[in-house]
Amino acid sequence: MKSLIFIFFLFLSTISYSQQATDSIRSHKQKNGYGSITLQGGLKSGYNSTGLALNFGIKPSPRIGLGLGFELISFNNVKTKYVPAYLDCRLFFPNDKRVEFFGIVQPGYGFYSYRDEFESVVQGDTITNSISQKGGFYFSSGVGLKIKGSLSPIFTVRYAINQFNSKLSGKYFEPIGLKSINSIVFNLGLSF
Repeated sequence: MKSLIFIFFLFLSTISYSQQATDSIRSHKQKNGYGSITLQGGLKSGYNSTGLALNFGIKPSPRIGLGLGFELISFNNVKTKYVPAYLDCRLFFPNDKRVEFFGIVQPGYGFYSYRDEFESVVQGDTITNSISQKGGFYFSSGVGLKIKGSLSPIFTVRYAINQFNSKLSGKYFEPIGLKSINSIVFNLGLSF
C-alpha cells in the first residue's frame, strides 16, 4: 500500500512538472521537450502483463531526446507490482509529415519486493521454507510513432527485460538467483 501511495504522489509531481514543462515549451516556437502517458500490454507465455507508463524529457536537438520514465506493471503469476524507473533515450526522425517516428532505449532498475514462507514435508520432516524476491535490472528498446501536436496519440512497440533477484531458503534448497521475464510490450496513449 505504501508503494502505491508513493507512486501516486510521484505521478502527481511528475504531472505538475510536465505541465510546467509544457507551458514553457508552448512559449517557444520549436518544441524542446516531450512526454507521454500510456497504457501498456505485454506478451509472454504465462506472464502476460498490463500497466501504465509515464515518460518525459528534453530534446537538446531535434533528433535526440533524454528523459526519465516510470512504469507500473502487473504480471500474471507474479504476486506484486513491478515498478521500473529508467533513463528514457530517444532518437527522433524529424520530417515534414504529420507522423513522427522515433527509436527508444530505456536502461534502468525494476523495483519489486515479495516474501513468503511455506511448509513442506521432506523425508518425514516438516520444514519451514521461505522465498524472497527483489527487483533487478530493467531494459527495453523499440520503436514508436506519434501524431505531431499537443495531446496527440502515441504508439510504441518494445522488447523489455524485467529481472528479479530470488532467494529460496530452507534445509533442502539452494538459492535460485536471477529470474527474468522478457516480453514484447505495446503502448498506446497520449503524448504532450
